[in-house]
Amino acid sequence: MELPHSDFQTRPQRHLPYLQLSPDLTNDIDAYQDIPGGPIQHDATGVEVYSSIFAFEESPTDPNTLWAGSDDGKLHITTDGGENWNDITPPSMPKEGTINSIELSPHEDGKAFIAVYRYRDGDFKPYIFQTNDHGINWKLLTDGSNGIPADHFVRVVREDPKEKGLLYAGTEVCMYISDDEGASWQSFQLNLPHTPITDMEIIQNDLIFITQGRGFWIMDDLSPIYQLAAFDAGDKDHLLEVSDTYRSNFGGFWGNTAPDAAPYMAEVNFYLANMDTSKTYTLEIWDGEGRSIKKLSTKDEKEPWKIGQGMNSFAWNLRYPAPELLKDLVMMDMRYHGSGQRAAH
Repeated sequence: MELPHSDFQTRPQRHLPYLQLSPDLTNDIDAYQDIPGGPIQHDATGVEVYSSIFAFEESPTDPNTLWAGSDDGKLHITTDGGENWNDITPPSMPKEGTINSIELSPHEDGKAFIAVYRYRDGDFKPYIFQTNDHGINWKLLTDGSNGIPADHFVRVVREDPKEKGLLYAGTEVCMYISDDEGASWQSFQLNLPHTPITDMEIIQNDLIFITQGRGFWIMDDLSPIYQLAAFDAGDKDHLLEVSDTYRSNFGGFWGNTAPDAAPYMAEVNFYLANMDTSKTYTLEIWDGEGRSIKKLSTKDEKEPWKIGQGMNSFAWNLRYPAPELLKDLVMMDMRYHGSGQRAAH
């Protein structure tokens, strides 16, 4: 069958020349560069072909500063747009480790974090390295005993763009967080499945990440995390600042394939250092004129408010108290349903 010639195929093509920015920045291990498989059938996927650039980042403050990490244990930097490259591989980098992510700090020039793994060689240790001087000096932020277990290898690390020193680490098993620039880590798993966290980004106060289980996850509004990172709880109770919320009558989406609308609520978060069940805890919401709109109490006889020690959250649906109905009152409401038919109530 003869394929018709399209205009794209016949018109003259203009090709811009490519510019080579670097020499080989890998260990150039020849044994890893051939297509694997036997003489009859080769494995054509290419995933076993090593000695390649695996992570590459441009400085957010200087377009001439570029960082390049390989999958066989090398990290290089250029500060002149590729004219010269320096080997800044951490001295304690595991042999032939894969640099899976390079995170350049949004707060300080020259500060960077790299996530390295070596599980394909039976090494499941977590490796997160930090430098504050463009790779001249490095320190390991994960020794296997400061929060991230010794067998949870790390795939990605990010620093929060708003809160300096607030780090998120995605491992092969779950998520971790550090509010002291990696000196210590704690689980940030919440309701996540135990699956590899492969990449993440912080956009407009939301933490967005993907998993190797083909999942796409979003943690809405990191404001409570920012406040907790700056707040030393100790023995004090603390009410976190409530994010701006707007009451409206905006409609949602229609149709069977429409996405779920965002929750229509105001979230109140607070921390109780020591929960005393003998005390009465109340939460009250007032309007701008000082009138009480909503009140909750742990000693309410009809519906006691359930809270506990540590972090608590209450979601208010933004509704005011319902009016008292008069005897024999008749009400009628005309509205459209999704089918387009009218219904009277």
